[in-house]
Amino acid sequence: MSLPTLNWKALPLVTLTSGTINAVIEGIYNAFTSSIYLDGSPRVTGSASAWTIAQEVSGSTIEAVWCIAPTGSLNQRVILAGSSRTGLTPQLASPDTVYAPATLYVSVAKNASTYTSWNNATPFSSGSFFGFWKTWATSSGTPQIVRCLESQEAIAVFIQNTTANAVYGCIAGAILDPESTDTGIDSETDNRLYGIVTSGVSVAMTMGNNLNANTPMLNHQATTGTNHTGIFTPSSGSIKTISRNAIMNTLDIEELTTRSGRLIKMPIIQKYASSPFNFAGRLREIWVFRDAVIGNTVTDGATVNGYLIGTNTSAAGDCILFSTGSN
Repeated sequence: MSLPTLNWKALPLVTLTSGTINAVIEGIYNAFTSSIYLDGSPRVTGSASAWTIAQEVSGSTIEAVWCIAPTGSLNQRVILAGSSRTGLTPQLASPDTVYAPATLYVSVAKNASTYTSWNNATPFSSGSFFGFWKTWATSSGTPQIVRCLESQEAIAVFIQNTTANAVYGCIAGAILDPESTDTGIDSETDNRLYGIVTSGVSVAMTMGNNLNANTPMLNHQATTGTNHTGIFTPSSGSIKTISRNAIMNTLDIEELTTRSGRLIKMPIIQKYASSPFNFAGRLREIWVFRDAVIGNTVTDGATVNGYLIGTNTSAAGDCILFSTGSN
């Protein structure tokens, strides 16, 4: 049984005037405090797809933002954080276990209560905390644009670099639909699976319409700074890594377009990354799509069907569709 459909919405783009980690986190904060969406429609914090965001400031510098979903029973939180300071000791998740300054980190929590600090072993005073994975760093290149999307139960943040038109990013929250009513093994008590997808910082994001590849975002590599994907073990604070189910070879544009010219979307199925390689779930309203440039919009007349996140800011390449749920 499928979960309720998520309705992804694109927030206004934030153009950065500085390449610092602080500027990137401030850009994320500014995106999630907007009163309108990219298409000009109104955005009301705490309702529909609109998350509530708060910030943690050290001196005059924003070091973390933490986001509260507008709905859900497990009191989830998503944190994006980082600092130019050295010697910090945030709770990091394997394999990104060595703290690096000037790096954007992402994490998710469930059953969370009062926020403490991103640099604490427990950023929330109770609940389960995933630990941070890397998603962008100043060493990855010069950031130009912050591009954010949100839905009722998950958010996505992408950093567009001026360097080689590269893109880095992450997706976090109730990201996976296990397509199962079993709440003992297959899912949490609310039938969802909570986790993170991240590009890592060492190589620019690739989506990989080649579904047999291990390196693209949406898969998992057990090397620090690379692409990771993982979920909480149901009813537990431990982490299980997952990867895209490689059931096909490279997909050509023709295979994602009908002969009449209609565009095709395909579900992204995840499996556990270590034995037993059982089906884990389906990414929620995020689909494989034909090659495009990041930022393109898919429409049917005046109706927006979804937003495309690609791997390049100027040339068409592998991309995924964040669906508005209207089709």
